[in-house]
Amino acid sequence: MVLCFTQSLLKIKKINRKKLILYLETHGIETRYMMLLLNQPIHKKLFINIEYKYPVTKYINNFCFIIGCHHYLKKDDLDDIVSVLNKFFNN
Repeated sequence: MVLCFTQSLLKIKKINRKKLILYLETHGIETRYMMLLLNQPIHKKLFINIEYKYPVTKYINNFCFIIGCHHYLKKDDLDDIVSVLNKFFNN
């Protein structure tokens, strides 16, 4: 089983999500964009454009991503993730 958690990027900081994801990936940290139901092809086909009715979904689509994790992560692994995030935010 794979566990994941999301990172919400605050609009106030104007963080470029794509830049952060690429930075994490180049440092060996796997990421994924959120795949919400409203973004699935069948929903787009059936309901055209209804994202505006769901502001939380729109926020998640624009500002969130997933950092993968699993049951066998060790403290050192988590420390590495924190270190990479600190380096990104301090540059």
